Amino acid sequence: LMRSTGDLMPKKGAVLELGCGTGDILTCFQNAGYKVQGVERDPLAAKFAREIWGLNILTADITEVELPKESFDIVLFNGSLEHIPDPRSALQAAHQMLKNNGVLLIVTQNFNSLGSQFFKDKWYCLDAPRHLTSFSPSSLEGLLEKIGFNAILLPSNYWVYHFLVI
Repeated sequence: LMRSTGDLMPKKGAVLELGCGTGDILTCFQNAGYKVQGVERDPLAAKFAREIWGLNILTADITEVELPKESFDIVLFNGSLEHIPDPRSALQAAHQMLKNNGVLLIVTQNFNSLGSQFFKDKWYCLDAPRHLTSFSPSSLEGLLEKIGFNAILLPSNYWVYHFLVI
């Protein structure tokens, strides 16, 4: 994940992962020298991240957490944005939490992927009812630009995911 973003990512600073699960990605950032914070609504996953990895994890819903404005260099949604009932509100909150010139990194399924086109309504990434929203690169880019981000689509595995760094 960090390698695929190249020079677009700050090399140090504070990282917030919204929907961090058991903290695997945050642990990688922490090991690379970043200060990390996570938010996870599943209490068992959050407990694991705290007890096994020693991470600072808030057990809360992404859309209800209140963290200081302009306090993170990187905000990350890694496979979590599609689970949120109101992704616009979550992205607006992330925008407020980012420092000036901060980076928002989103990893989500690509509704325009070859997998989606081939499997149609049988595509496993639809994953109803857990996945509430499916994005195409253009729909996510449009939403992000309305909120005030400058979107950059990075090369990715076009079968499933696309990466947007903002």
